[in-house]
Amino acid sequence: MTTTAPDQRSDRWYALRGEEVAGRLGVDPAHGLTAPEVAERLARFGPNALPTEAPPSVWVVARGQLVNPMNIMLLVVTAACLLIGEISTAMVVLGLVTFNVVMGSKQELAARASVDALAQLQVPRARVLRDGRVEEVESPSLVPGDIVLLESGDVVPA
Repeated sequence: MTTTAPDQRSDRWYALRGEEVAGRLGVDPAHGLTAPEVAERLARFGPNALPTEAPPSVWVVARGQLVNPMNIMLLVVTAACLLIGEISTAMVVLGLVTFNVVMGSKQELAARASVDALAQLQVPRARVLRDGRVEEVESPSLVPGDIVLLESGDVVPA
């Protein structure tokens, strides 16, 4: 039986009866999907996760720090100092700009790493019916046709 992903048809899946949805997805509501079906659907449709962006490079973060209004103002001060011949003052201010960019970039990258680590710790899990048994799986491994068992207080793994 062929399965159709909900996003590949113009039907309003939310308005269909459960039995009709199960029939269109090729799943037996009493037994759920089999392991080979899950593997095939995971390969076909991909994981149940939002696409993520690649993290910005160090240079992109540093550039973002450099265009900070405070650093722009300090660069203007550096240029003014060079114009009036205050070379030593210009070098000190340029050192402050460099320090601001390096420390700001370091802090931003550390904060991003912390947020990513927290996101990895908090992967939602779902109870599903597969091969006639109730299993607990991570939400990214859910596939179209999985029978998800929800109880009061559960996070919907969609």
